Amino acid sequence: MSYLVEPPAAAGGTGVLADYGGVGAWAWLWVAGAVVACGAAFVRIGRDGAGFVAALVPPAVWSLVYAAAAVSGDHPRGGAAVVLYAAWSAIVMWAATVPEFSMPKGPKAPRGPRGPRGPAGPTGAGKGGRA
Repeated sequence: MSYLVEPPAAAGGTGVLADYGGVGAWAWLWVAGAVVACGAAFVRIGRDGAGFVAALVPPAVWSLVYAAAAVSGDHPRGGAAVVLYAAWSAIVMWAATVPEFSMPKGPKAPRGPRGPRGPAGPTGAGKGGRA
C-alpha cells in the first residue's frame, strides 16, 4: 500500500518496475495477490491453491525484476532484494506443501446397548410405556 499512497522515486529496482507499467501498477499486483490469498484462507481444505499462487506471484516477479536489474548493472545492490523476495517465495512454496487436516467433529453422543438412544427406545419411557 505504501507504493500506492506515496510512490518512491524511480531509481534502482523500482526504476526497472517504472519502465514496465509504473510502480503503482506493480503495487496493485501485491494488493490483488493479498486479497486473493486472504480469501483463499477461508475456502475448504484442498481448494486453496489459488491463494498460494496469488501469494507467490508478486514476490517472484519482484525477485526476477531485481535480479535482472542487478545483473544488468541498473541496480547493483538488487541482489539483496532478490534474496529477500526469493526467501518469501520459498516460504510460500513450503507452506503450500504442508499437509492440512480438518478439525475433528465434536464428541459423539454415548451409545447405549441398543443404539444411540439406549434401551428405553425413542420415547424414553421403556417398552410400551408412556413418556
